[in-house]
Amino acid sequence: MLQNHHPSAAGMDADDLQMLQRVFDTVCERRGIAKNTAPATDVAADLIAMFQHAA
Repeated sequence: MLQNHHPSAAGMDADDLQMLQRVFDTVCERRGIAKNTAPATDVAADLIAMFQHAA
């Protein structure tokens, strides 16, 4: 699901994607964001950017 929101996610390994997917799911659930929406795309982009800057 996360990969559908941000093309940069395609280059990450499976463990990283699984972890980011769990975070994405949790953030969307807690904020009441439907996963196939523009706000979900923003969440995905923010998560990926934070992950890439931390690496």
